[in-house]
Amino acid sequence: MAFISIIPSVKKYIDNGHKIKFNKLSLDKELSKFHRELLCEYINDNSEYKIKFNQDSTMLNGAYSIEVFEDSISCVYSNEEGLHNCICTLRQLLMNINKLTTCSIYDEPLFKVRSVMIDVSRNKIPKLETLKYIAYNLSLLKINDLQLYLEGKTLYYEFLNKYYDDKNDYLLLEDVVALREYCEEIGITLTPNTNCFGHMAYWLNQEDLKHLALNPEGFEMYPHGPMNYAQTIDPDNEEAVNFILKQIDEVLKCYPNCTRMTIGGDEPFELLKLPNAKEVYVKHMSKIIEYVKSRGITPCMWGDVVKEYPDTLEYLKDAILLAIS
Repeated sequence: MAFISIIPSVKKYIDNGHKIKFNKLSLDKELSKFHRELLCEYINDNSEYKIKFNQDSTMLNGAYSIEVFEDSISCVYSNEEGLHNCICTLRQLLMNINKLTTCSIYDEPLFKVRSVMIDVSRNKIPKLETLKYIAYNLSLLKINDLQLYLEGKTLYYEFLNKYYDDKNDYLLLEDVVALREYCEEIGITLTPNTNCFGHMAYWLNQEDLKHLALNPEGFEMYPHGPMNYAQTIDPDNEEAVNFILKQIDEVLKCYPNCTRMTIGGDEPFELLKLPNAKEVYVKHMSKIIEYVKSRGITPCMWGDVVKEYPDTLEYLKDAILLAIS
């Protein structure tokens, strides 16, 4: 047996035990530049050992099978996502070419959307090249959705330009567009991500924006504990709500065809200390949800407050709830 570990693991892997003897192989299908590059180390167009590709649209989206024979490899895939997943697995097999044996592999996604959120806000802001490198490696692991967690002035907002020193120290809109376009080439959807309630500390502690905060002078997280900076907008302040909507609009400039957007909504600490927190939360989040929906986009939001007040789910059901782990 020469079982090769595939990451992530596949649903079925049967090792048939016959050693394969070839160094290079040829393809019977024209692949995208990215997919050909993944296999280029092993390709010789004159090789008699062929990889044969066939599409089977009856398979589950993202599914594929690989049959390794002594004289060829047969790959069957469902759709473009299935082809990508197939090539990523095939690459791992070929990376272990010295112990590759005849085998049968079948795999299909357990989750339709396999997303990773990168916090680019709390430490050093990564450069575009770094983000592309991360996306590349996530793509090889069959991750098909990526989000950049935005808080404070990580992203250069044009309408807030006076708060930035050198805009080149931040993510520019054109950086996000370039990353989104690159992700599209490698099988990943870059999904917009922002905050709309809590996690607004940087902005709410600017002297001329403090009036947008629910508690401009800060708050006690715990009784008799130290004072925390203001973090949560005042949802009854129309100017504060418009501030959030402007940020959403600027973020969405980078994503003209997006179908989902994560709007945050988590940890509005100051709000949760109020006796009418549940009602205020539903009112504000419903407003943000409707605004995003009016753009033809499905909103996603964190579910920590809904977990605290389960009956709010009835009013927020138009959003996809995300679990904070």
